[in-house]
Amino acid sequence: MANIDAPGLSYDIPHAGTFGNKSATRPPTFVPGATSVGDVLRLGVIPKGAEISPADLTVVKTVAMTAATTASFGYEYVTASEGLDDPDYFIAAGAALSATGLLTGNRPLASVVLDGDVYITATLAGANNVITTAALQVLADYIYTGQK
Repeated sequence: MANIDAPGLSYDIPHAGTFGNKSATRPPTFVPGATSVGDVLRLGVIPKGAEISPADLTVVKTVAMTAATTASFGYEYVTASEGLDDPDYFIAAGAALSATGLLTGNRPLASVVLDGDVYITATLAGANNVITTAALQVLADYIYTGQK
């Protein structure tokens, strides 16, 4: 199993909202190349102090992966000691990546305020992906409540 980072993955906070504000992250489209079951794709970063909910994530599948490739979408703390990862917080396991289109957050979970910066992750399952041009982009809305 490998962690595969999107090019230009950045930890910079693109705003400075000390009073809280609605914000969004839209990292560049990610083309991970050939991947294996169990690989974790790091698709973007949401900053410490952001309030998120499963409904706040949309995944754009612009080029499909191999048939039977699935994933769950969640988050992983950049610094492990800051909190517990949740690999399927946004979208439960089994989400098909074998066709283009949109996936939206579908978990009936309460919103959380992040204790640290987190990667938006896709944990791959189902089948190894051999389509090297497969591409994903994530769009994540959040309320920046300030550093915890």
